[in-house]
Amino acid sequence: MLKLVCDKNDRFEVSKIELEQERQLFTIETLRILQKQYLNYEIYFTMGSDNLKELETWKKSTELVEEFKFLIIERDKDCAKDIVKNSKFLKQYKEKFIKVNTQIHSNLSSTFVRNEVKNGRSIRYLTPDEVVDYINKNKLYM
Repeated sequence: MLKLVCDKNDRFEVSKIELEQERQLFTIETLRILQKQYLNYEIYFTMGSDNLKELETWKKSTELVEEFKFLIIERDKDCAKDIVKNSKFLKQYKEKFIKVNTQIHSNLSSTFVRNEVKNGRSIRYLTPDEVVDYINKNKLYM
């Protein structure tokens, strides 16, 4: 589904790193592989503020925040700065978290979209038409 959307834009590339592995990788493993492939670039991890709240529970979270920077997209009424400030763990690495400046605040998540499909509701306008068509054609999440 990601490939369907990204193929429309030359600036995007879909990596198959995780698909080509024998087991599911931890985020840090994927980022380390990407960093080796793109030595001349700094790798950032983009996440929603909802995931930022849980970052400390991730496998190798300390190594993850020590090695990489994060672009944070605020969800709903979250304030990334407050999430970091109120977490003893995150506060140690506050310079690693960069809020994406956007006026768009959304609770939209893949879980929400899957639940909408499961409950028989339309997801048109929530995701690109190519993805809607793919989900419907393959009867995913129904």
